[in-house]
Amino acid sequence: AHSKYGMDDFDDDLRGVLRRAGCQGEKLCFILDEGNVLDSGFLERINTLLANGEVPGLFDGDDYTVLMTQCKEAAQASGKLIDSNEELYRWFCNEVRRRVLRSGDWVFFYLCLFI
Repeated sequence: AHSKYGMDDFDDDLRGVLRRAGCQGEKLCFILDEGNVLDSGFLERINTLLANGEVPGLFDGDDYTVLMTQCKEAAQASGKLIDSNEELYRWFCNEVRRRVLRSGDWVFFYLCLFI
């Protein structure tokens, strides 16, 4: 992260990782080390993601519309016919949850999020 890397940048990166994991089924590693935690909000979002499998409000407006399109295509490709955006978002969150590895080691917990 650069010195001007802020919450908007972090949210963009997190949205990208979650889209790739949830919609494309990719196994990714999102590394967040102490040197990159420039805002305590970064850790709050990671904690929320690990606890709930989602970050409320991360996808809104155009981001949500794009996500729903990607989810619908991915769900159909996997043989699921899901019509409502609510069901698609639930499917997306479940796909993300399936790929999150949780560690009991608190140092590791705050340094890495494996998806």
